[in-house]
Amino acid sequence: MTSRIVLGLLTLITLVLSSCRPEKRSIDSARVSVPAYLSTPTERRDYIISHYWKRGLSPQATKSEVDGLVLDFCGFLSGASTATIRPALVRSLEQCPDEQLPVLLASYRSILANPKSHLRDEDSYKIILHWLIRTTRLDPSLRAEAQQEYVRIETQQRGTQH
Repeated sequence: MTSRIVLGLLTLITLVLSSCRPEKRSIDSARVSVPAYLSTPTERRDYIISHYWKRGLSPQATKSEVDGLVLDFCGFLSGASTATIRPALVRSLEQCPDEQLPVLLASYRSILANPKSHLRDEDSYKIILHWLIRTTRLDPSLRAEAQQEYVRIETQQRGTQH
C-alpha cells in the first residue's frame, strides 16, 4: 500500500515539476518549412533566415503584404550572425521586382532603421544601404542618399563605442 502512495506522490511531483518548467519558444515560419532534423532554436532560426526569400516577392504583392513579410522576416534576425543575415537580405533585394523595390526598401527602413521599432537593427540596415550604394537598379541620387545615411550610421555607432 505504501509503495502505491509513494509511486502516486512521485508521479504527482513529476507532473507538477514538468508543468512549472518554462515552455520553449517555437521558432517557425509559415513561409518556410523547417526540416525536422533541425532541432535547436538557433538552427531553425538560421534556416528560416537563409530560406525566407527563396520564393521572392510577387510583382502583384500589395504594400501591406510586403510589410507583413518584411516584419515577419525581421523578427528572426535578432541574435543571428551577419554571415547568416547578409545573403538573405541581399537575396531579397536582388530578386525583388523593380516595381516592388521601393516598397520593400521603405518597409525595411521603417522596421530596421526606425528608432521606435522594437526590431531596429542598424547593422542589418547597413547591409541594405551597402547594397543600395552599389546597385545599378536605382537612380544615382538614391545611391548618394544611401551613402550619406551609411556614413551617418557608421559615425553614430563609432561615437557610441567611445
